[in-house]
Amino acid sequence: MIGVSTIFYGYAGEPILTKIHKIVEIFEEAGSPPFVQIGAAEPKAEYKEVVRGALNLKNSYRIKYSIHQSIWLPSRDFYINLASSIEETRKNSVEALKRSIDFARDIGAKVLSFHAGYATDVVTQEEEFSPVTPSDLIPLKIAYANSLRSIEELLDYAAKDVQLSIENFNYRPERGYLFALPRDFAVLPKKIGVILNSGHVYYCQTKLNDVNYQRKLIDNIAGRVFEMHVNDNDGSEDQHMLVGYGRVPLKSILKDVLRYQKMPDLIIESHKKRHSYSDEDLKNNISTVAELANAK
Repeated sequence: MIGVSTIFYGYAGEPILTKIHKIVEIFEEAGSPPFVQIGAAEPKAEYKEVVRGALNLKNSYRIKYSIHQSIWLPSRDFYINLASSIEETRKNSVEALKRSIDFARDIGAKVLSFHAGYATDVVTQEEEFSPVTPSDLIPLKIAYANSLRSIEELLDYAAKDVQLSIENFNYRPERGYLFALPRDFAVLPKKIGVILNSGHVYYCQTKLNDVNYQRKLIDNIAGRVFEMHVNDNDGSEDQHMLVGYGRVPLKSILKDVLRYQKMPDLIIESHKKRHSYSDEDLKNNISTVAELANAK
């Protein structure tokens, strides 16, 4: 199924329910069933009000929901880092994602995806959509141990109600990004899936100058891709363009994924303001992605 992330409308600005409604209207114009991924955002309302509003929209438009990261943070400037060795930061990160699991249960979302962390104690983001900035880096061995401990806590909390998935990151060792190299995924617990980001795949392949990176990565996460973030870039940066606006070989990536499993949900994750896109551009991209998926 083709979905759209609310991150199209940014983190701040309009309330999350307004963003969901706008995306639903675009799906209606495109003649496609609405599938909305609720991404990181300011909810602009209390928990019960957001749940009630999301359910009302779901019942009115038959929306399928999934969730990425969390909109329930301890403070506006808090950045989730499951790998932090500062226990308070790690615990707050876990709690934020547990709130997302609760949210998923309450609105009938079946999948929650998230970033598995950074090899640093604190991360910040000075401006929306810019790469995160780390404080002092910590050893990878410690970071992965912290991340895996956090993931196990979340798996226990989710039980069988919500499927959890982590996202493949960009290869940025200078920023402490985890789970970017194919071998990194060997340590993942069996119960967790992967939300495969097509833009991250191409960025890594270009940065590492390894033409086999795509195949090796997908071989290492075989059959675990429940969702994909589909976006585009030119290989120089993680630009989150609409599909077809850059050089990401989405058709080739899908072909490799389908060697091991059925077609995952494909969620458009691009940035309207960053690239001066219109809602019409997004509507057309829903059709573009659907055509690619059907062509296989």
